[in-house]
Amino acid sequence: MPASVHLILVRVVEKMQEGKAIAVLPLTQELSTQAAADLLGVSRQFFVRECEAHKLPFHYTGTHRRVLLKDLLDYRKQREQARRDSIVRIARQSEELGDYDKFIAPEE
Repeated sequence: MPASVHLILVRVVEKMQEGKAIAVLPLTQELSTQAAADLLGVSRQFFVRECEAHKLPFHYTGTHRRVLLKDLLDYRKQREQARRDSIVRIARQSEELGDYDKFIAPEE
């Protein structure tokens, strides 16, 4: 068994032992707005507004919006990076104002 496959299987088993659900999906999997919102941990309406604001690509299947899993994962990564950058910026400002003795930025 290739080492990369073994590593993935070990991670899957670890997550299952933690009681987390596991799903294996192709990156081209189409998700409904509700499924995408659930994956992000946001409301469906918030997610629809993000789509309509062109913050991530989507398409219609009939009258229903669909988003590709790979696009959703890219969007999530961008949101997490923006959140991290904001936290670092606010903490550095607080350090400059004397609220922090020393701010140590989190590792990437």
